[in-house]
This record gives sequence, structure tokens and C-alpha cells, in this order.
Amino acid sequence: MLLEEYISYIRKNFDPEEIDIRVSTLNVHDEQPFLSLNITFDDEDVSPEKILLDLIQFKEIKLQDTVFSDIALLDEHPLLWKYNDFQSSLFFSKATGDQYKLFWELYRAHRGVYEELLPLDTYLNIALLDRSSFLPSFGLFANGPQKLMNIYAECLEGEGVSCSQTNISPPTLWDGSRYTKGFQRPKILFLNKSFIIAEDFILRERIPMDFKG
Repeated sequence: MLLEEYISYIRKNFDPEEIDIRVSTLNVHDEQPFLSLNITFDDEDVSPEKILLDLIQFKEIKLQDTVFSDIALLDEHPLLWKYNDFQSSLFFSKATGDQYKLFWELYRAHRGVYEELLPLDTYLNIALLDRSSFLPSFGLFANGPQKLMNIYAECLEGEGVSCSQTNISPPTLWDGSRYTKGFQRPKILFLNKSFIIAEDFILRERIPMDFKG
């Protein structure tokens, strides 16, 4: 069974409050990174089991807990833009409006894309964060995925700031040993608000458990 099919079965037949997902083992430093999860259901007719997942070409992880109630596997998400979207540099000029309102609108726009999954300062020009007025009259605003830069630009332009983008190119990413340039098509596995990004996730094994929890 494919992992996508397994997750689809879970999400179709159980509500989050009926599922208990616990990280049993996680090893991202092994030659073949893997994750094992203990999954139990609030249904006596469904046996608890351990699933073992191979993380093919593991890329990044943000694990905020070890116990979860929801699981999803996606191949499209804003967190994947750094891999599958053009990257660009966003410049601004004529920043003469209300700086506090501008920052608030930018914060709202960023949260609308990433919720709490990615800090606002991830792609911003860090020199801006040390300024009491936030923006000078012109300069580099951010470097990052073009889709996100477009959202930032729309937000800035809505407050009267002029914007332009340069250095538009495919992503260049560090793979652990060298930089590689080109588009990638990874997937993202969500466990509640925690996530793992890898090129693919393979359901290697399902092992029945004799206990719950």
C-alpha cells in the first residue's frame, strides 16, 4: 500500500480525536533516513500498528511534539516553494507611508500564507530588522520564492511602496555536501503542525502491535 492510500484511509474513516499518533523512532542521519510511528485508533475493531517510513532524500524537519492526532502528505504547499518555485530578490523604493501599518499588513499577509509554520523574518533582509523605522526610503526587501515575493510586493504596493524584482532564477540549495541548482519536487508530511520534507515517503512496513499507546 502507498503511504498516500494509507493516510487517505485514516483521514476518511477517523476524526482527529479518534487517532493517537506517536513518534517511535526518527533517524535522519542514517544512510537511509527513516521514521516509525505508533498509530492507535479509538475503535476496538481496528488494531494498533507501527508503520515504518523511508524518507527518500530527506531535506528538512520541524518537529514540535512527539504525539499527534492528524497526518497529511502533500506535494503542493507554500513551504515547498523554496524547492519548486523561481527565486527572486524584491527591491523597494519610495517607502514614505505609515511604517507600523505597513509592517502589520506584511505580517498579516505572511501569516495568511504560512500560518505559524515559518517566521516572518525567514526571507527578509535582516538589516531591516535593526531599524526603528523598519524601512529606509529604498533598498533590498527580501530574497526568496517568487510566489512569496509577489505577495510581499502586493502588500507593499498597497501601502504606496514601489517594488521591483531581479535575480529571478531556479532555486540553488545545499544538499549536505554541495550546492545544486534546479527545480525539485519534494513532498511534505504533516503531523499536526510539525512537518518533514523529503523527495518521497515510502511506506516500507506495517507492524501490528499488541498494545495501545
